[in-house]
Amino acid sequence: MVVRLNGQFAVTLDDSALITPEKNKLILPTKKLASEIAKEWDQQGKEIDTSLMPNTRMACTAIDRISDDKEPIVTKLLEYASTDLLCYRASSPNALRSRQEELWQPLLHWVENSFAAPLIVTEGVMPVAQPPNSLIRLTHVLLKYNAFELVGLVGLTQASGSLVLALGMLECEIGAKFCIKACQIDDKYQVDSWGEESELMDRLDHQARDIRTTARFLSLLKSNSCGDAEVPR
Repeated sequence: MVVRLNGQFAVTLDDSALITPEKNKLILPTKKLASEIAKEWDQQGKEIDTSLMPNTRMACTAIDRISDDKEPIVTKLLEYASTDLLCYRASSPNALRSRQEELWQPLLHWVENSFAAPLIVTEGVMPVAQPPNSLIRLTHVLLKYNAFELVGLVGLTQASGSLVLALGMLECEIGAKFCIKACQIDDKYQVDSWGEESELMDRLDHQARDIRTTARFLSLLKSNSCGDAEVPR
């Protein structure tokens, strides 16, 4: 069951509050997240299957790995900003490049306008150095998020290959549908051109599941739903 503790929430199992793998108290910021974690535990059998407990795993990671020191995870996220998917455009064909421009550029404009952090766009895959001032401003932005928000950002950034897309989802600028569409542009173009290939389709399905699962976790941290925008707001 879910119990309230000084404005936060805990989950009890057999009258004992749950703890993390590192023996920290599993104290949660919202009742919605606590209720979802309680459901995950209620659905377990004799053998605990953590693969069926994504919200529990992410909450434990936030408490055990991030809450005491956010800087290492912020540094890791900034590495993605330096090689963000949205900054690397195809030189050809024109149809693919136009699609990238259509879906990706509004999000880069949003980052520039919202955080004063313009990012440089280039063609091809050769790394391009991003403006140091932009990375500094993004550092300040990331450090303002709490440990639970940061663990969601990490999950979305790793799944999509884009810190920009992850920030857009956290800030309710885009939804999971748009994020999936945006990060799969290149692969979907390949499918449209050459047909489906089972290994690729499995990878895309797995990627989409990861994004939806992490988006669900982030939604449990908010008082209001962001919705699932097909385009940037």
